Formats: sequence, C-alpha cells, structure tokens
Amino acid sequence: MRFEDAQERHCSGVAAVWLAGWEQGHLGRISPSLLREWCPNSFHERAKERMKDTTVLIDGERICGFFMVRAEEVYQIYVSKEYQRCGHGRALLAAAERQLVGVGRDQAWSAVVPRNFEARQFYEKCGWMDEGEFDYVSETLDGRKMTVTRHRYKRQLASEPLGSGRIRMMERPRVLVVGAGIIGLTTAMRLVEKGYAPVVMASATHFDDRNDFYASIGAGGLWMPFHVDGGEAELEQWATDCVDVLLEGTTYSECGIQRYSGVEYFHGTSDEWRQKPWWSGILSSRLGGLEVVDHAKLSRGTPDGVSDELRRRYTGAWKFDSLVVNMEKYLAYLWNQLSLAGMTFERKKFNSMKEVVAEAERVNAIAIMNCTGIGARALCGDNAVYPIRGVLVTVKAQSVDHFSGDDCEDIRYIIPRGDGEVALGGREDRNDWSTVVRQNESDLIVERCLQLNSALYGSRVEKAWAGLRPCRTGGVRLEKTQCGTSGKPIVHNYGHGGCGVTLSWGCAAAAVRLIANESNSCL
Repeated sequence: MRFEDAQERHCSGVAAVWLAGWEQGHLGRISPSLLREWCPNSFHERAKERMKDTTVLIDGERICGFFMVRAEEVYQIYVSKEYQRCGHGRALLAAAERQLVGVGRDQAWSAVVPRNFEARQFYEKCGWMDEGEFDYVSETLDGRKMTVTRHRYKRQLASEPLGSGRIRMMERPRVLVVGAGIIGLTTAMRLVEKGYAPVVMASATHFDDRNDFYASIGAGGLWMPFHVDGGEAELEQWATDCVDVLLEGTTYSECGIQRYSGVEYFHGTSDEWRQKPWWSGILSSRLGGLEVVDHAKLSRGTPDGVSDELRRRYTGAWKFDSLVVNMEKYLAYLWNQLSLAGMTFERKKFNSMKEVVAEAERVNAIAIMNCTGIGARALCGDNAVYPIRGVLVTVKAQSVDHFSGDDCEDIRYIIPRGDGEVALGGREDRNDWSTVVRQNESDLIVERCLQLNSALYGSRVEKAWAGLRPCRTGGVRLEKTQCGTSGKPIVHNYGHGGCGVTLSWGCAAAAVRLIANESNSCL
C-alpha cells in the first residue's frame, strides 16, 4: 500500500469511498435539512473541488481510503468499508498529522458529529482530545453556509527545528517489544492503539528466514483453548476479547480469517465430554454455541467422512463453529499494519534480560514487553516454561469444508484455511526440543487424518513443519516487574501454550494496561 497526492483520475474513487463512509457515520445522526444538502449525487462534485487538498491510500490500483486537509483542519478522513478495522484509519490520520507538521502547523483539529460515536472513539484512541461541542460552519455546494453542532477534536503537533531534514509527529513514548510472533505483534498493535510507539526486536521473522523458536508460523490457527493452564475467569476474558477482534477480521480477506463449522470427537470410558467446556459460553454469545453429541447420534451413518473404525471408538463429540486463521496471511497482515503505523523493527538476539534492559535504554523506551514465548525459559531463567512439540502438514484438498479433531492417542486435527489449503496435525511431545520433522512423521499424520475425513484422499502434500508450543506450568505469565537498576517496568506476556491465536488480543490488551500509568498522556 502507498500514499499518493490525489489526481483527477482518483476523483470517482474518492467520491465513492466518501459517500459510503459519510452515510455510515451520518445517516440518522444529522438534521434532515443538512442531509438534503449532502445528497449522493453531490459527492463527486465535492471530491472534484477538493482534489488539491486530498491524499489517497492505494492498494494496487484501488483507493482504500483518503484524507483532506485545509489549514489546520483534517476536513475529511474515510476508509473503504472492506478495509475498515484493519489499522488503515490510524495510518491515514498519522499521515495527515505528518503533512500538517511539514507545512509548519503545530496543531490539528477535526469536527465530529456528536452521535458518531465510532468516529469519536477513533480519534480518542489515536490520542486526540475532545474539546467539547462548538458551532461549525458547513458549506453547501452553492456557497451557502449552515451552522451545525459538532465536537471539536484537537491534537498538538511538534516538529524538528527548520533545516533538520526530518519531520515527525509529537514524540510518543516508546515501548520495546521483544518477540515478533503472534503475541509480540498483537501486543505491538495494542500499543499503537493506545498511542505508544512500539520498537519490535526479534532474532528472526517469518519473512526472510526460519527460526527454530518461531512457533507462530506453524500454528494450526483454530480458535480453541488448548494446552494452557490458568484460572478460567481470566482465560475467558482474554479469549473473549480475542474472538471479538478476530470476528472483525473476517470481513477483510487480507487478514486470512474465516469462520468454519467443525467437530471435536472423544473416545474411551470417560464421559467428561458431556460437560461443556468453560469456553462454550463464548461460542454461545459470539458464534452460535456448542452442541454435545452422544454416541447414539454419532452411530447413525458416517458423519463428516469418519471411518467405521473410528466411529465405533468414539463415545461422543462437540459440534461448534469457530474461527480459523491462516497464519502466513495473518502475520503478514499484522506486520503491514504496524509498518503503516510507523513501527520500528530491528533484528537482534538477546542472551539475558540485562541485555534487553540495556537495549531499552538505548532506544529510550519507557517500558519493555517480554513476548519471547519458549525463549523466555533461557532469557528469564523461568524453568516453568517447557515445550510441547507439534508437527503440522499442509496439503491441498479443495473438498475439505470443516475442521475436525479427536483425542485418540496422539492428537490429530484437520483445519481448512481457505483456497484449498488444509492444515493436518499433530503430535504433542512434551519436553521434546526437536524442530526437525522426523522420518515418516508427515506420512503418518496424513494417514491418520484420512481416517478422520475421507475427503483428504488424493490430496497433495505441500510442506511439513515441526515446532514448539510455548507452554508454562501454572499458565500464562502476564505480570509487571521492575528492573532493579533503572526501575523501568517489564511486562511479561508469555506461556500461551497452544493458545497463542486464541488468547493473543486479550492478553495484549491486558499487558498494555499494566504500563498505562507510565505515560498518562497517551491514554
């Protein structure tokens, strides 16, 4: 994506985005007289008049958003519906601020409809201050002026001395984020939302090389609590917060998030499956609930392509809808959003927390977010951290349209991830540090998954991966400590086991709250 000064060829695209966004924020919230002045046919002419004041955000050749600036006012700012809730609005507003600084302005302001609560929340999340209601003069196409009530939002800006060759926004407090997996990147996103400037450091990323401890790229991506300890109330809050964010992502294909139906099967003499899990309440309120299915119902036919042998062994099942994240797409999406927001990334390997603290001093960070996953065992000397090794095989199988799994011996699961890509698993080798796919391991996983869904017959294996779930005895470590010498706060956010995707956004929000008092000006 790129920013461009608007040209005449952009006029129709800007008008279309403006009309859709304006209706979204204004219909039912302004007077009928003003509504008549802003009829749908007027937007092309309005856009044409303002081309010289307009900057567009382009995805390929498509306009996904724009802003207009006149004097110190951010006059209009809109994001196309399919690109909303993905960080583009923040990127546009930050670009508008930079543009104003570049022409010597020391403040920016915008007028917001009082009942447009979404817009008001957006400005507040971006650090703008609500100065209350004021009389705003709105102009009609024929030059008449109408006085309307608006909320005035204002942002103080600052610039480098003339001749410095660099322009910046008002300095935002920096936070050093160590780790660039799903936990580190979502934590960085939450920091941006709250007005901080994250500096992300990691020994490797999924973009240009492979790192044995980078588990996120090999996650199955199914939202479902798995291999994590802790109190149910705390886990439920984190998981709920995460579902809410992921649901928003299903409306935007670039995120790689889709909703699927699926089944989790159980075998053996235990009837614990008859009791719904603690997370079923989240499904009930967000995704339609969870159905407990007994053996009698499973015995009728061979549901979902399950083999006769497995069908006889299963005693019950859970049927539910959930969200599936294509991790390669999703991690790339998060990275792109953070880049648009001005994130700083550096590759660096740390051997001790002392080195991390020294780096935080170097980059002038007010706090540290430790999101190092399995690496926290060595970095922090936390012997409660241990690996559960997993293996993921990716195949092409267009006809697999639901997820499934069971608890027979080694776990097995089948997770469709869009475009015919299906993730098969899995292995759960406790305290096994190997990240090498062993001989015949991928073939065995495919063979076992074929018993679970016959639609996999004839599928083509694309790749196999082995990695380490970052588990921790006692559950997620999410707490704030202080550096002994400088008193700099360190927030630890690791130990998510097989729940990185499931808990990420909730834990990220909780982690950022722990440093909120370090810089009240950002909140």
